[in-house]
Amino acid sequence: MIETYITGIFPRNNELINLWRKWDKGSVNKDEFHQGVEKAAEEVIRIQLDSCLTYIHDPLIDWHDIFRPFTNLPNLTPGPLTRFFENNTFYRKPIFEGNIKYIDGFILDYVHKDLLPSGIKPIMSLPGPYTFFKLSYHKDKNTAIESISNILLGAIRDLIKDGYEFINLLEPALAYYKDIEWDLVEKLYSQLIDFRDYIRIHNYFGDILPKIDKIIGLPVNGLSIDGTYTYISKLAGLKFNKVALGLIDSRTTLLEDPSTIIDLIKNFKEKNKVGSIAVTPNTDLDYLPFEYALKKLTILRDIRGC
Repeated sequence: MIETYITGIFPRNNELINLWRKWDKGSVNKDEFHQGVEKAAEEVIRIQLDSCLTYIHDPLIDWHDIFRPFTNLPNLTPGPLTRFFENNTFYRKPIFEGNIKYIDGFILDYVHKDLLPSGIKPIMSLPGPYTFFKLSYHKDKNTAIESISNILLGAIRDLIKDGYEFINLLEPALAYYKDIEWDLVEKLYSQLIDFRDYIRIHNYFGDILPKIDKIIGLPVNGLSIDGTYTYISKLAGLKFNKVALGLIDSRTTLLEDPSTIIDLIKNFKEKNKVGSIAVTPNTDLDYLPFEYALKKLTILRDIRGC
């Protein structure tokens, strides 16, 4: 059976957007704000359940970008607003001001595990180590490598202990950049090898066909392919343990045809040896208005046949 799930940050609905504006203006109190966030998070969880997704992703609707929570750790500060690749979205560039140690339990203050119903398979996304390195500012390379490893090891350990099924490491930098520092990539991932069974790499914003052998060789349990950049039909003779095909485009309101995607998956499975296969959005649904994110989830539901 085809698996389905989403990754990254989910868009905020109009109610939450308005609430956030009031919060920024100081016109709602802390209790009202947190109640509104929890209500919106519960809605995102319900929507995923109604869409029959195989795994239920933590909503992350209160994350401004994939790095922001970690800038609350000592020696890591949020820098200037910076364009996120070639998108009309921005993130606060993380600035490393020294060696960063992870604080046990830190990530659990930024997830909504308590809102997830029992009996489901929860998953989570974190910034991939190479993307973290490339999109941050640091004076000393070795200190940055050690700090990123400390952060991700601690966060992954906490999440797995808390019952998350697996972690998607978001790695647009691996797909986007043509010249990859493979020695650095391998060093960063070697630090996470103890959790390889719980890690999947989510690649997007680039064609990974020229890099596929290198990425498959990393110590992880699965990877994704952005079908809006990589011609899925050109992939042949490859062996995947777990693969996710990003065939739902999160950067356009055009709606995909489920039957066309199902045919593409069948063709992919005929050409490659695959343990398990999933269909996902190519990147965060946060690039879409809330109502179109819902429509994209309807397509995932139809693909799964629920």
